[in-house]
Amino acid sequence: MGRQQYLTRLALGRSAFEPTEETQQPPQRTQSTEDGRHQQQYDSKGQPINPSIDAFNAEMRKAQNDVLALVGVVERKDLSERMEERRGRFVRERRERLLKDEQEKGELLDYAVAGVGFLSHLWTEAFVQRVQVGFYGPGRGMGEILVSEWQGLFEGGLKTALARMFPGSGDIILHTLVRLPLIVAVEQLTGRIQSSVQKRRFKKKTARRIYTTISILFEIALLGIDMALLPIEFHARAQKLGLAPPLPLFPSWKSFLPWHATSFHAFGWKPLFGVIFVRSLTTPAVLLLSHKIFHWDADENEIPIAGLFSNYRYPPIDGETPKLKLSDDPIGWIMYKSYSLRAKFMRWAGWDMYQITPRPNHHDDGFLENNARQRDDSEQIHRSTALAHLPAQRLASSIDGFLARLITLPFESLMLRTVAQAYISHTPSAMSIPHLYAPFGGGPTSQLVRSPMNSMAWSSAGTYVSRLGLALALDASVDVLLLFGVWASTRYVGRRWFEWRPRQRQNDRGRTGSERRRIGD
Repeated sequence: MGRQQYLTRLALGRSAFEPTEETQQPPQRTQSTEDGRHQQQYDSKGQPINPSIDAFNAEMRKAQNDVLALVGVVERKDLSERMEERRGRFVRERRERLLKDEQEKGELLDYAVAGVGFLSHLWTEAFVQRVQVGFYGPGRGMGEILVSEWQGLFEGGLKTALARMFPGSGDIILHTLVRLPLIVAVEQLTGRIQSSVQKRRFKKKTARRIYTTISILFEIALLGIDMALLPIEFHARAQKLGLAPPLPLFPSWKSFLPWHATSFHAFGWKPLFGVIFVRSLTTPAVLLLSHKIFHWDADENEIPIAGLFSNYRYPPIDGETPKLKLSDDPIGWIMYKSYSLRAKFMRWAGWDMYQITPRPNHHDDGFLENNARQRDDSEQIHRSTALAHLPAQRLASSIDGFLARLITLPFESLMLRTVAQAYISHTPSAMSIPHLYAPFGGGPTSQLVRSPMNSMAWSSAGTYVSRLGLALALDASVDVLLLFGVWASTRYVGRRWFEWRPRQRQNDRGRTGSERRRIGD
């Protein structure tokens, strides 16, 4: 009865005929420093809090809930409902932690796959490039060439064998380790200059001109970095073509000095032909820079080749891209057509995912489960973590790389043949290969164009095309093997640590649970 009177008083108020009661207010606990001043407290997110006020508000809410429950406005939750809510919150938090962990492990595995893919493609890419420049004689068969290359890998000791198995790896790693810090330093310097310009509050027209000048100087600085590192790239190309010895891994430091006789800059900027209009375009340095600019900032997941000359970007693995017209963006139209071909192959292979719209009032990690697939007139939700996307992303990247290789094959052949001729002409220790193709008009296809009725030209062109096709197929087979390895490792990691379950087959739905378990694994 005492508690009912207390609650009734809270709900209806004190009667005017009752005597007033003096209530003692609880002392407020304020945290103070040694000098007596109030010390503000903050939570983990940096927001100000007051523990005493929070405790007082909790007591008031509890009293109000008691009153509402007494008068029948609300009903208290049963113990089972509270336990069910607590259990659901625990399951949701556990699911969020699992998806975050899966996302992190997928990113780590993606980095590991990128490193393995880089090393596994070095020799096959070198083999394709040697076929492009005519390194092998016309009278040798493809099987004989592969056997001789395999036997030559194990001559000269372990270090030489590793250098031949991974040609140009030292130069490529050194080029990356030197270029990236220089680019970061230039970006930091450019950002500080732009910040200082912004603080000075110039006029809009003047500020626009200053920002344009800074952007131009930034691009010039990046081009200067690539020009300074051209000796490393030239040596890597020569090693891949089999012209430079496999050891040492790096070029001599004298090749970076423009005034030295053996420097790349002493002959790399000299034209190979005296034609007036194409004189400056026949230098090895210009062709190397043009090839690098064409692949500048290319990213297998977002930015295609020729990203500087087009606004087209790859959509996400489960997204779509708007159609492009040839008149609006010719280079982007070519990239869009290659992407469309890749998308059709991906759908044929079973990757027909699409992004679903985020659900309202959903937890923050909903983007890790925003893929859907339409099956049997029902929408099935799938994960969107980096681990779940890794096999499909690897397949898409391999297709994009293969199509980009086919598009740039003529220009790449011109650049490689120019590098080979320049290296042989200006390096005394270079091996002489008489049947190398000349950069302009020296290949079998050029001979076929000049003499379409010559049977020897048709035979040479057929031999060259068949060799190049088999070499590209060998390089693509490495991607196939790597793809199966990525799929198997991703499946094992997902089922071992992240509760991936095997897909239930259509004809297994009517079987018992024990039979399904036997068939699933």
